[in-house]
Amino acid sequence: MTGPTVVAGLTPQHCSLATVTWAAEYAARTGSPLRVVLAEADTGDPTAAMRAAGCAVTDVRTRFPQLALTVAIEAQPVVDALVALSDTAHLLVVDQDVRRRPLVAGAAAEAFCPVVAVGSSVLWSEQDEPVLVGADGTERSRPALEWAFAEADRLGRAVRVVHCQVQRSTAGIRLRHEVLAAVATLAVRHPAVEIQLRTLDCPPDEGLSWHSQFCAMAVIGHRAGTATGRTERAVLRNASCAVVLAGQHTSVATAIPALHSPRS
Repeated sequence: MTGPTVVAGLTPQHCSLATVTWAAEYAARTGSPLRVVLAEADTGDPTAAMRAAGCAVTDVRTRFPQLALTVAIEAQPVVDALVALSDTAHLLVVDQDVRRRPLVAGAAAEAFCPVVAVGSSVLWSEQDEPVLVGADGTERSRPALEWAFAEADRLGRAVRVVHCQVQRSTAGIRLRHEVLAAVATLAVRHPAVEIQLRTLDCPPDEGLSWHSQFCAMAVIGHRAGTATGRTERAVLRNASCAVVLAGQHTSVATAIPALHSPRS
């Protein structure tokens, strides 16, 4: 069964083979088509960018000959190009250099699907690593939790929910109860998903970054208007796996048609 489109976003300044390779392997694993978008094509050195994008696409076609792959060249800003495709996409994938710019936050704030930042050394493991998600008990983390459970179901993986508290307090206890209630609800919705719940006494970025070395991807919530907060910036900088930002407009609807596809 063909899943929703995976979109890899490149620019003349950020034309990463790692981005396209990660997106291609993800698409191949899930039976999804891949669309590679070279945006801002009239800036920087477009000839060199097109050459680099062409090399990346050629490599992907060689490694994944059965993958449905299309390429588009756009003059518009990369955020606009990606957001325009997000209502029918499952993931928007960008590279490690882009994640240090406001682009990721801007795209995550407006997109209808998550935005993934992929480091140059990030590879898919042959092991069935869980999907990691940070949950703080607020509405900000709810889209991330829902998407992470749906994604774990889609991939046939466990979900590892990490809830961090630096200090114990009445408010902290209430937030922990909110996390437990949300997890219980999602467990009923996704009965095949194994749940690994971790409650830690440390800052969220430290807990998520440490657990990321054992996981396929780390999912965190992004709220429009906050740019990239401390936790978000630290996880993007320190995580060992791909980092998924789920904004407030994120919907699991694009994941649902593929939930019953063959599991990897």
